[in-house]
Amino acid sequence: MNNLLIAFPLADYAELLGAIYGDGHIQKRGKQSWKVAVAVSDQYPAWLARMRELMVSVFGRYSERERPSHTGVMNYELYLTTHDLYSTFRIHEKYNANHELVPPSWIDADPMLRRRFIRGLVETDGMFKPTGDARSPGKEWARFSFAQKCETLIDWVAKVLLEEGFPVIKSFHQAATVWYVRLHRQADVQRLGEWLESYKWIAFLDSGATPAVAVVDRKAGGRRVTARPAVVHKTIAVAEQDEWRELRRLGASIGAIARNFGRSNSVVGSAVCDIVPDRHATALFLGLKPRPRIPRRVPRSEVDEWRARVAAGESADAIALFYKRRAGQVAEATRDVAWDLEEQKRKQ
Repeated sequence: MNNLLIAFPLADYAELLGAIYGDGHIQKRGKQSWKVAVAVSDQYPAWLARMRELMVSVFGRYSERERPSHTGVMNYELYLTTHDLYSTFRIHEKYNANHELVPPSWIDADPMLRRRFIRGLVETDGMFKPTGDARSPGKEWARFSFAQKCETLIDWVAKVLLEEGFPVIKSFHQAATVWYVRLHRQADVQRLGEWLESYKWIAFLDSGATPAVAVVDRKAGGRRVTARPAVVHKTIAVAEQDEWRELRRLGASIGAIARNFGRSNSVVGSAVCDIVPDRHATALFLGLKPRPRIPRRVPRSEVDEWRARVAAGESADAIALFYKRRAGQVAEATRDVAWDLEEQKRKQ
């Protein structure tokens, strides 16, 4: 019972801190006091009410002022002055010494706190946007994006979402100098909205949009996946085929499974085609390290040079141009080396 009483306030602290990191600020006032403020618009009334609840839950009080926008949106600033910031959030400033947004360690140590922290970020700087699809006039498809100028925070959010099985895409908008984390697949966007219990997702659904819940095949023009009877290959161990099927259930792509076991896509695909995964997980997240495919008509000494160059950080395209080979050949022969480099970057 005591653990439950402690967990819920901590989760509120994490969610409020996420909102502060997203669209709020912490200002030092004098020697021992700080002003904590969060900006919320009236576009999402449920989230505005939630922010008021969080301020009361964490601090027991708050003040509020209206800040009208030239666009007609009413913004509200919820703020207060506190003398006890460190014992609340375990931080003294919003930004660290390098002017980076780094979540405190107490949030990163607990999956529930990370989820609530990301929820606060998404409700302030995230967006579930309806996008019309030319193949289905009048039908709206959900897209998700989270924007931040701080690349450190973007990398942290992308890491957590990848660990949760969301195939996020990181990008940079040059003109606006803003980093993005995006989700495009219909089922993934819906699962993220439900996982976060996002007010913006609920508002998106209430707006009349009808996102599809079924998994669709993007290569087949967005048509629904039709499960086919699976083939049991007589020349391949049943235990290996069972591994393929389990990885497919976890959300691994057919290509990732095939590269890991050194099989062709068609062989793996025919053995797992009756499974429609309800989620998508990256090969890196599942640990599906690819096997290199050595070309037959290339000297092994040359292939070893390719691998050494990739290990030194050179791209497969540059190596292919230097040796006058196909870039696909070089990439397939060195993909396990490139995997190791990516794994090292992820752990740093």
